[in-house]
Amino acid sequence: MSILVPMSSDAFTRYVESAIISYAQQNIKSGRWPVETAMTQSRVEHEKLLPQGLQTPDNYLFEIRGISGNSDFTVGTLWLAVIEKGGVRSAYIYNETFA
Repeated sequence: MSILVPMSSDAFTRYVESAIISYAQQNIKSGRWPVETAMTQSRVEHEKLLPQGLQTPDNYLFEIRGISGNSDFTVGTLWLAVIEKGGVRSAYIYNETFA
């Protein structure tokens, strides 16, 4: 069984560093960003999207926890945001990862 739990501060620190690296690599691979500036651009984008970290309004970060017997463990992460366009609110999944 799996459950979603709000991401802890420690998990967020690990997550955002990994996400910055991954996003930079994706943009290098696609040819969108040059290698020389990709990490900086990725960090700027993440800081813009999550200026208050876990407390950024309308952004929700979770750990996906697997439960087996008496133990639980992280099997992934989920970042979603509530976005409003033209008066319509919808959910947008920025990132999901699975271990």
